[in-house]
Amino acid sequence: MASSRKDGHVVSKEELDSFKRDYYSAPGGPYNLAVQIPHLSKLADGYIDEYERTGHWTDALKQEFPNDLSKTWRCVKALTYSLAQRRHEKITLQYNESFLAKFENSNQSPSDETQQFLLADIYSEIGASHYGLSKYATAQEYFRRAIRIWKTLNLLGEDSIVMVAKMQLKLGECFLMMFKYEKSLKHLLKAMQICIDESLQQTAKPTPTVNIFLESPESRLVFITTPTVILAHVIWTIGIVYQYTKYYQRAALYFQKSLEMFLELYGEESCHRDIANTLYHLGVAIESVKRGIPFSDFYLESMIMTTQLYCNDHLHLTLVLEKADLSGTKEFYDICLNVFPQLSRFGVAHSQSATVVSRFGYHLTFAGLPGRASQAFDIALNMFENPCSEDEYSYVYKAQTIAGQAFNDWKNGDGLLAEQLFAEAFRIFESTNPTDSLLDQAEILVNKGDMYLAFAEKSDVRAKSSSFQQQALKCYQLALCKQKLGSCDFTHPQLTEINQKIEKLLSEVL
Repeated sequence: MASSRKDGHVVSKEELDSFKRDYYSAPGGPYNLAVQIPHLSKLADGYIDEYERTGHWTDALKQEFPNDLSKTWRCVKALTYSLAQRRHEKITLQYNESFLAKFENSNQSPSDETQQFLLADIYSEIGASHYGLSKYATAQEYFRRAIRIWKTLNLLGEDSIVMVAKMQLKLGECFLMMFKYEKSLKHLLKAMQICIDESLQQTAKPTPTVNIFLESPESRLVFITTPTVILAHVIWTIGIVYQYTKYYQRAALYFQKSLEMFLELYGEESCHRDIANTLYHLGVAIESVKRGIPFSDFYLESMIMTTQLYCNDHLHLTLVLEKADLSGTKEFYDICLNVFPQLSRFGVAHSQSATVVSRFGYHLTFAGLPGRASQAFDIALNMFENPCSEDEYSYVYKAQTIAGQAFNDWKNGDGLLAEQLFAEAFRIFESTNPTDSLLDQAEILVNKGDMYLAFAEKSDVRAKSSSFQQQALKCYQLALCKQKLGSCDFTHPQLTEINQKIEKLLSEVL
């Protein structure tokens, strides 16, 4: 089967297959083409270096491949990838929208499936640009446009099916960032079902009759035999949804599966940000279900990998890491804290960078280094105060960072400051997004309750101990209400844990 272009040229199946391979054959995510072709990456970096040096842009749309839209689009994708890496989100969006206008003015044939494939790809990249600017509703609009096109591309077969799955993943990520967890999970499960069914068809294995919307989604994980980058990210993001909604045991299951997939895709010895992120979240989930596994190892491995990923522009750190095994030592942590603000990835005040540093603060707390943890939290909070791009949801991560600082101060013996910071974090959640942050509010209240209970156990004065117990009880009871309202699931494991704390405390008080 072939497709006719407006100029009369017939697009053969071989040409179309080559076109598809150019865009999506290699692993590594949506920008694999931009990363793997050195010429395009070098070209893109040259444009950005010129802008950062002179303050003026050279228009890549006019300079490169003026008569070939496909080649120009590859150049633009390389450029926007490099722009996104350097946090130039607004310029990224401008370039993608400029190319869309160029495409719409080129009198392309609507029936040309190759051009429709290209248009769908443009829509998906514009959606990604809006996502990077935290404009999630607008991003969803473009992702849905891409889905509508890919669903009609019969000639592209399996590739269009996989891209529909990718867009379902993106819709799920948007809803996740908007705290609409049920809607997020709905789209993620759709993406998961598409990917698994497609994989089973590719391997000529019978598609199981299990429907992930009617039965436990975990039952489908056993059918994943051929990992793909998109499916691994779908599994990882489902884990994030469960982590955010405090279903830590389910989250750990998905993180473990996605870690296995990433290691198979990238290599056991690979240093990749997907692996680093998964290690971190797996550590959080495992610790939260209290399986007795030393989750600090996951934190440490994650931060070592994260540091190595972003230290290529800082020779000193690279040399130190190569010459000495400082992993887990105070010297290693000092190097990280000194270098993070100097790295291009972390030196710019951006909410995503701040969140990574905040995670490092949590690790330092659990590693028994409260002073260094406080430094990490301070670095993160300074980034949140002066972001380089607007992020209407950054207050969530800022509040979580403040709560982390409170937890660190409590463990370091400064109960008064911890109490004030817990109250500040709670106030941010309650005032900015009272409904969608109920589970975060409940978690802060549980931590405060645990802190008061610890104070009660240390107090030698009976009246004072009793007062702390009463404060702990109030925190637990309010946390129980928040948890019930936030989860709408009376079998939620956190409800069981809070109820147990209340029952134990009541028996002791009475």
